[in-house]
Formats: sequence, C-alpha cells, structure tokens
Amino acid sequence: MVAGTSRDDQVYVSEIFLTPDYSRIPTDPMGAWFLQLLTGGAAGFNALTEAAHELADWEPYTEIVCYCRWEQEHRLINAEISELTGRCALLQESIDNCHGRLEAGGIPFLLCNLKGRANLPRQQGFPCRGRQGRFAIGGAPI
Repeated sequence: MVAGTSRDDQVYVSEIFLTPDYSRIPTDPMGAWFLQLLTGGAAGFNALTEAAHELADWEPYTEIVCYCRWEQEHRLINAEISELTGRCALLQESIDNCHGRLEAGGIPFLLCNLKGRANLPRQQGFPCRGRQGRFAIGGAPI
C-alpha cells in the first residue's frame, strides 16, 4: 500500500532516469571531487546522496543510487570471475600433472591393445586392472 492511496487504487511503478542536458557545449566533465564522493567511502557517498535528495528533481538522486548498485554488482561479478579463473588455473595444473604421471607411468603402453578404439562400450572383455610392471621413461618396459 502506498501512503495517500486507498485500497482499490492501482499503484504504478516506473524507472526514473536523468535526462541529459546537451545545451551546455562543451559538456563539463565529471570532477574528481564528484567521482571521489560517488566511488569513495560510505561517509562521502551518504553526503552526496543526501545533497542529491534535497534537489527539486528525483532524477539525480536515483541515478546516483543506481550507479552505486551497479558498481557493487560489477565488483561482485569481477570477484567471482577472479575466483573462477584461479580455480580453473588450479584444475588445469592438476590435469597437466595427472597427464604427466599417466605418461611417465607407462599407462599408454599397458593399454596399447585399445589403440584405435576410443568409443568402446564398458563391457568388452577388457580387464579393469592392468598388469603391473616396471617402465622406463617413455613407457617402454624395463
């Protein structure tokens, strides 16, 4: 329920955007002081939003609040991307290490009877465990 409306009144919600004013040529760039208040700590941002809230129009206030929300979401997504990139690098290192151990252990030589049969069903009469043996680097038996 919205203040000043009755139970049967419909409430409309819409987004509010600041209308750019291109009549001032050239457009003044955003000052460093404003960017500091916009992206800095909570005290500066709160002062900025309070001052914008006191303006006659709501648009500047809503744009400042939207900027803050989008900036926070952007930071969270970048942090998630960084975490996933790190996890991916660790997994790739594990894959590379495992690949090297399979090669150094002579596993391809042990299972050379499967060469050319990449799409075999599970039950083809091949043993689950291979013969144990000693292998030199490169997979050749010793």
